[in-house]
Amino acid sequence: MKWSARSALGPIPSHAVVSQAAVEAAERSFSDTPGLDERIDQAFARFDEEQPALAAYLVNEFERQRDETSQALGYFLSVCIHESFRRAFGDRLESADVSAVELARASLELDETMRKEDSAEPLESDDVVAMLQPHVMSFVREQLDSVLAPDDDVMLTDVEQDVDVDCVSAVYRSLLVAVLALSRVVRSPSGVAASRNMLS
Repeated sequence: MKWSARSALGPIPSHAVVSQAAVEAAERSFSDTPGLDERIDQAFARFDEEQPALAAYLVNEFERQRDETSQALGYFLSVCIHESFRRAFGDRLESADVSAVELARASLELDETMRKEDSAEPLESDDVVAMLQPHVMSFVREQLDSVLAPDDDVMLTDVEQDVDVDCVSAVYRSLLVAVLALSRVVRSPSGVAASRNMLS
């Protein structure tokens, strides 16, 4: 993996990278079939129970957006992201506390600032997150594109397409924080937390 040396995000160890298989399994569990809304509600309740600090952060971010489609996208993708991590790591996925969520948020903000100040920097911060968690981010971006440029083959085809792009962008940014926060609380098979490796 090519790494951008000028980044505030830090690398993610291989033991904390979500597999394609885990993402596909999570995607299948939320396939667009009858009862999807109920399954998403149940999954978010489990997310809130297992990751209360992160869920609270996301709810606050989603509810600040006045566009209902953007909110629905946020809730849908947040449970898909969480389920992907759960399926990939099981009990090796620890709970991200308030400090872990704030660290993820602050590091993303710092990285964004650094890149805006460097006109020669070819990558955006979300590109770096996509390098760190390629399979999760590929799915997130696919679903984002499905809202902004609908296609009959994607999962979210029944939502209103008159969406507020700024709201979608805000939701997307909060999901980047979620991906980073969860990546930092995955224990290695030997019991070492990813956050320790990233900060060492």
